[in-house]
Amino acid sequence: MTLLEQTLELCKLNNIIPNKLMGQNFLIDEFVLEDIIDNVLEIKKERKIKKLNILEIGGGFGVLTNRLVDIADKVFLIEKDDQLMGGLKKIEEESDGKLKVVLEDALNLQYDTKLEDKNLLIQEVKDYFNGEEYFVVANIPYSITSHIIRILLEINYSPSEIVIMIQKEVAQRICAKAGDDTVLSLSAKFYSTPSILFLVSRECFYPMPAVESAIIRLSRKSKLLISDKKEVDKFFRFIKSGFSNKRKMLYHNISSVYRKDKSIIKDLLIKSELSDKTRAQDLSLEDWLKLWYNFSKIEKEIKTKN
Repeated sequence: MTLLEQTLELCKLNNIIPNKLMGQNFLIDEFVLEDIIDNVLEIKKERKIKKLNILEIGGGFGVLTNRLVDIADKVFLIEKDDQLMGGLKKIEEESDGKLKVVLEDALNLQYDTKLEDKNLLIQEVKDYFNGEEYFVVANIPYSITSHIIRILLEINYSPSEIVIMIQKEVAQRICAKAGDDTVLSLSAKFYSTPSILFLVSRECFYPMPAVESAIIRLSRKSKLLISDKKEVDKFFRFIKSGFSNKRKMLYHNISSVYRKDKSIIKDLLIKSELSDKTRAQDLSLEDWLKLWYNFSKIEKEIKTKN
């Protein structure tokens, strides 16, 4: 049977109607599956990794999971839909201990001190991989793309590589050059080196989505330009302030959010070798870092005077 025929049969047997709200579009193209596996193996070879640990998000009917189990030392799978757990648990039973499947929401990977005495999903992942390096391989619902990417990049126990299928337009924005940046693309570039591995036609899914897709690679940087977590948080709050109103100039947005005189922010832009006509999306990551450095100096000077 083809993957499409298998998928239709499994939907029928398990009484499953693909859920649009959960972004369930099952991959039905063997060539795309093999391309994903080939790229993961190529990255493993490139990084000279001997032990391959993989966190998969969204197992579906397990077509990718089976292939990941074949090439990895360990696979930790997070699946949110309990209707799919039966088939995935069967794969787990037949994996000779190489696969662990949990019924969870991947958004709970985000560390939250309020949950410290409850279920910390990221700690469970870390324990399973014995704190070793790991990759993320995922075909996630496009509605949570920005959120899950930010989580994967920012968590303390973060993956060294992310190979993830997302909407083509989002992939292009993440990998865009300065002039078309967003908070997400700047975040991706701060933590990693993003690149598009290959494009995927919407015809490769059942049911067929309304958009084209792309597989992207986010290769985490070994050293961040800002190392202190609190400073990183402040830096991204600063970036978000610049994007707070896309219709307005950068100096207006920053002065409004931080309640600074507009002339101070205009001078700050000029000092940072930027035009006072600049908009947030025009800045590269390097521009933002220079601007933040100069802004921080002003903030410290004000505190010292007070």
